[in-house]
Amino acid sequence: MALADFQAALGRLVQVAPGATPHIDLSSAEQASLERLEPSAGLRLTAAVQRSWCEGRAARAARLTLSALPIADRQRLLARWIGRSGGTSSFFAAEAEAFLTFIERHLPARSHIRALCQLERATIRAGDGAAEREQARAGPADAWAFHPSERLSATAGVGRGRYADLVEFWADPSMLIPAFYGEAELPPVASAATPMLFAPDIEGYCRPASAEEVALWRCLAEPVSLAAVLTRGVSPSTIRTLVREGALRLSTNY
Repeated sequence: MALADFQAALGRLVQVAPGATPHIDLSSAEQASLERLEPSAGLRLTAAVQRSWCEGRAARAARLTLSALPIADRQRLLARWIGRSGGTSSFFAAEAEAFLTFIERHLPARSHIRALCQLERATIRAGDGAAEREQARAGPADAWAFHPSERLSATAGVGRGRYADLVEFWADPSMLIPAFYGEAELPPVASAATPMLFAPDIEGYCRPASAEEVALWRCLAEPVSLAAVLTRGVSPSTIRTLVREGALRLSTNY
């Protein structure tokens, strides 16, 4: 086996628990070498240090949500995430996006903790988009500007912005974070959601979403043509606003 492949096998051995030999095509001599190394104190220490780094990186990426969870749930989710090779990304936004999405799948629907998880992810996402938008504005003319009747045909594609999200809160959003920090009682789950739109160019990254915007967001799970959106009765002014805020993204190659 090539040196690079053997090094990859060593790396995978460090990332998994001792006793779990990576499934790589090894020669007899290479397999014997790894088997001798596997129970060694040095490898165990290296694996423990690497796991600690991964746990710390993942915990920082989802600090708010993890802090609101019971300790047992927090440790369980962290262990599962690290067991899936999580915590290895050196890019904070990428790690946060992936880990918070993983956590979200393990939280009950229509719950305050799930809304908090989505809030944390949406805020990080919008902040990352705002930084990218500032860099883009320093370049050529702003590609986000849009006037459908003047600049794009009805065959253009429209989809959700990469750095946008819609979060449904089951109580007044301003009441949730103080409650999770123990500064107030956690409010009861409401019968109807309060939708908030997150995007890079919204002041503070979020604002209440109208019923029209919620309906539009839900129908754009996959990009569609601008013509199809307009036939649903969505006003051009709503589309302009959402594109300007970064909540929607347009493409001329739909």
